Amino acid sequence: MSVLAEVQPRVHSLTGGLFANWMPSDTVDVGDYGVIARERFVRDGNLRNYQLAFSVETPEKSKGKLEYSDRAKFSANLAAKGAAHIPGHPAPKASAEIAFSGKGAFLYHLSGITTRRLKNSRSFFEDLASKWIAGAISLEENAVIVNEIRVADKATIVVSEGRDGLLKLQGNFSIDGQAVLADVKGGLSVASSSGSMFQFLGAEGTVPIIGLVRPVMGPPPGGGDVAVASAGPSLFQRVRALFQRNKWDIRAIQLRAYASSAEETTVTVELPHGEVIAVAFSPVTAEQFMRLNDSAPKAHSYTEENVATVAVARTRSASR
Repeated sequence: MSVLAEVQPRVHSLTGGLFANWMPSDTVDVGDYGVIARERFVRDGNLRNYQLAFSVETPEKSKGKLEYSDRAKFSANLAAKGAAHIPGHPAPKASAEIAFSGKGAFLYHLSGITTRRLKNSRSFFEDLASKWIAGAISLEENAVIVNEIRVADKATIVVSEGRDGLLKLQGNFSIDGQAVLADVKGGLSVASSSGSMFQFLGAEGTVPIIGLVRPVMGPPPGGGDVAVASAGPSLFQRVRALFQRNKWDIRAIQLRAYASSAEETTVTVELPHGEVIAVAFSPVTAEQFMRLNDSAPKAHSYTEENVATVAVARTRSASR
């Protein structure tokens, strides 16, 4: 079990239902689809590639800052006179210390937050459900869709990989207020560290937080007056097989009902042979996230993180 198994449920709780994008520097956008594997969202593509039209809401950018932490003690002070600094760079004006206690302990300091969110649209969900049922969209049975992202102009994110860790930073930032490490001028430098940890220091234009929804194929709400599909793990494969065997056209799918609430959007359809099924779209919970992760196919391809810049780095104690 990776360190992200500790991080994801806690981020979900602190953010009110979102998850950590890992790595935070990875490009993710609304409409991306993929699977949960290795405790992270693994992107396969974007729904626009299937001629699916959808709108994205972008509320006014937040001028404030966000701070999320778990089992991380943070303190900031004015830099001591004569403090060591990187040659060619101005002397640091402040120093910070982050003490981590436990595997997966983390600190997120974010500023300049832009939220991009899928705008609920009946035509979009009906089109998506029909194409998924007919096999016109290559979404896996356990696929998830990105319905929200938060882009940070600047972000400092540190995650402890070991039981304990200590990171000392220095730079030009305020020692008062919230998320001060996301408002650093000229970058941050590491004065010292112990333990193993991932660091994203003063990184620009990252997507640290994402929201996910999952489409689930099942019986219609409350049953129906025609042949009703039975729930079960084989429904997805059985419906796909019906379309392939009978060479049904997507236009033969009849839309029967549409219902949307804050918790779920459901599209109910009738198949050409009279069977009624529904596709429900609902936010992924922390428990579902881990179950989907456990069921991820071993053969799914992954992109290993490769951190090669100064601003985004992975450090280990020299004693290890």
